[in-house]
Amino acid sequence: MGSGPPSGNKYGYTDEKVGDHITGNFDPTALERGAKALKELDQSSNSKKAFELIKLQELTKQKEYEKQMEELSLQRAQYLSNKTRIERDKAHHKVANIKSGSGSGSNSSSNMFDQIVLNEELQEKLTWSINSLRNSKKYDLYLKNILLHGPPGTGKTLFAKTVSYYSNFDYIIINGGDVSALGIHASVELNKIFEFVKKRKNKKCIIFIDEAEAFLRKGRNESFINFSEHLRNALASFLYHTGTESKNFGVILATNCRDILDPAVMDRIDEQYNFDIPQISEIKKMVSLYFNKYVFPLKKYNIIIDDSVDDNYLDDIARRLYGLSGRQISKLCLNIQNTVLRQYEKQSEMRNEQYETHNNTQISSYNPRQNSGSHNTANSNSRKMENKVVLNHVL
Repeated sequence: MGSGPPSGNKYGYTDEKVGDHITGNFDPTALERGAKALKELDQSSNSKKAFELIKLQELTKQKEYEKQMEELSLQRAQYLSNKTRIERDKAHHKVANIKSGSGSGSNSSSNMFDQIVLNEELQEKLTWSINSLRNSKKYDLYLKNILLHGPPGTGKTLFAKTVSYYSNFDYIIINGGDVSALGIHASVELNKIFEFVKKRKNKKCIIFIDEAEAFLRKGRNESFINFSEHLRNALASFLYHTGTESKNFGVILATNCRDILDPAVMDRIDEQYNFDIPQISEIKKMVSLYFNKYVFPLKKYNIIIDDSVDDNYLDDIARRLYGLSGRQISKLCLNIQNTVLRQYEKQSEMRNEQYETHNNTQISSYNPRQNSGSHNTANSNSRKMENKVVLNHVL
């Protein structure tokens, strides 16, 4: 007699165990039905349209993403461009206006001669040099080499710094005495400086060499006693780097002894400016400039300048200072400032002694029956003694 189907759940699975395996019924028609449904879906026109729509949506999203990335790249490029421009403007504007104390930014030469005193010829050459450097930067021209010669303290270094500042040029200051003191390393250090300025792209530079006669003088063919091998090498390095015109750097040399410079050095010079001892008209401007810088600001300490210190007084000083250099006149006016302060301190000490003596006298002779107002008035008057300094006794 046959037995019925094995017991199980509604899905036809059984929990009977035969040995170590689980037995049950599997319906393969489910896979067939799924495959048939997929085939019908694939053959359906609507499914193809749906697939194309999904594909189009994905492409649209991809293009939108690429567009956003492109916009971000443009924004970043614009940001970097603005940042570079702002940094460049800040570099041009970072030096404050000397007279007003606020940043001018334009480096205009309109107030340039308010801070530097030169004769008319040098003023014209200074203006010409600044305009020449500006044009060389604007049109990418070759830079000229300039020689400044004259007695010490006549404004050669100030001239070079003014040219660099008002033309918006970076500058490097080299002292010739320091180069000669480097000995065997002199030529190596000079090579480093020139190679450095040559590698700077789109950044022109002024190399100012003060006391150039220290290592650029004549004597290459003389004995080692007068001109060492180290100085020969330093001179050779300078001549090598300045043999041709350059768009990257220009050289400004300053010397007190033009006649002792090597002929090859002189051959590389395009312009020569002579700085001489200032004349009386220039000394007047210097005295006025340095008094405004050193002496008259002392008024903020309640120091009263004597009324005799006027234009006639400054003119008299200028005539007496003829023959001095600009540096000597500056130091003299600085000494006047120190003298005024010493006189002020001395007078302050004398006032304090007089006040203490007067106060002690008032206390010892004080009578309570008398009006106390006179006592207070005397003390107040002694404290209000003028801090007056007479400058016509300084010089």
